[in-house]
Amino acid sequence: MYYRPHSSRRSSPLDYLLPFMIIISIGIILVLGFSLVRALFSGEDTKAAYMHLVSGSAQMKAWGTDRFFDLSSDSLIMQGDEIMTSADSKVIVEFFDGTIMRVDSGSDVVFEGMNEENDSSQFQIQLLDGKVWLNKLYKDTSSNIVIKLADVAVSAGVASIFEVENGEDQVVRVVGVFEEGGALVDVLAKDGDKVIESETVGVGQEIIFTKEVLASYFAYKSPTVLSGISDDFKVAQWYIWNISEDKSPALFEKTGFGENFDLVKVEPIAAENEAVGDAVSDVAVGDEVAVEAVDKTVDGASPAVGSVKVTTPKITSVAGKTSVNANGFYEVTGHLATLTGQVSGADKVQVSGYTLQKFKSGDSTWTYFANADYGLMKAGENIYEVYAFDASGNKSEKLTVKVLYTPAVASPAASSTGGVSGDLSDSSGTEEIPVGPYGEGSVVED
Repeated sequence: MYYRPHSSRRSSPLDYLLPFMIIISIGIILVLGFSLVRALFSGEDTKAAYMHLVSGSAQMKAWGTDRFFDLSSDSLIMQGDEIMTSADSKVIVEFFDGTIMRVDSGSDVVFEGMNEENDSSQFQIQLLDGKVWLNKLYKDTSSNIVIKLADVAVSAGVASIFEVENGEDQVVRVVGVFEEGGALVDVLAKDGDKVIESETVGVGQEIIFTKEVLASYFAYKSPTVLSGISDDFKVAQWYIWNISEDKSPALFEKTGFGENFDLVKVEPIAAENEAVGDAVSDVAVGDEVAVEAVDKTVDGASPAVGSVKVTTPKITSVAGKTSVNANGFYEVTGHLATLTGQVSGADKVQVSGYTLQKFKSGDSTWTYFANADYGLMKAGENIYEVYAFDASGNKSEKLTVKVLYTPAVASPAASSTGGVSGDLSDSSGTEEIPVGPYGEGSVVED
């Protein structure tokens, strides 16, 4: 009889672990497969944006790929996608919550994040080049949007309208807000991991980060470069088109993608005149979108002259001078003109649309610095309009300050590097001078 020899081989630990590893692997595959199915067919978890091509063409690079492909019609944008617009194109992007973003020609935008957490939408956009215009007023969206530029990050959590540019300069402009607030701008360190300084841009204001301005931030000198939105910007076709769209949004159908993406439809209705806070007003195309305080009257009667207690601001000196030339201009030759004035009964003071942040209610004097190095005063004639407001929002009569700037001839010893020289203090060296525009200055107490 033949007997099979008994094997002396012992089972290895792998023999016992292998079945468990197979079961775990199958479980992982099932979970990933289920997640993929939900991502493809469930509108609840799928977050997207719809791109409407108004004119021209665009290119898209889908997430996880290396090549761009041409787009000649509307398309769906998913998280991680990147679009580049042609030199003659106009693009409107509508996010799933109703937030609108318009993209200028020659722009490059990456949609880094589009998600929803605890009923709050979160968007992270990287603007590599070009211009974008955000409108969160249509649906009063509660989403938080972060726009990353080369050296700054812009975030807005309240219903607002703002414009961002990334090119030779990095620019942020706030055109309108529905309530108190604006856009928060974080200046990042060169490595991009640390916030050096934060600025709040209010309605009707802009902040332009030139190389010289950024150099001051990187050196921790904290310049203030806020100013009123420039007139040149408000006559550009980019501004005119966006203001027109804000008043009467373009109507376009989102077709071909099913109903699961649950995009909010924005109806083309004009913004109403009555609004809470500073919002889009029914103004002519090209005018700044902002709402001033409205005097409350009874039965259309004119407000009594004596009801406005705030006085018209007065100017006491410009760059230390108290007299004007035959044409009413204060003549200055230095790059910095310090405007000093008096006021009574004021809750706040505005210079060319900018509210002086360091002015406190009841202060009797105000100071504002116009620095030519930052474009706050140009060679030739400069006009500054000053208003005071009381606690009820009543506005004073306008004070007009005219400054004639004739730059002094630079001496041979002057720095040839250009930009910020590093000295941001006045002649006494005791007070830091904000270089911001209609930059706020310190208030001199009596």
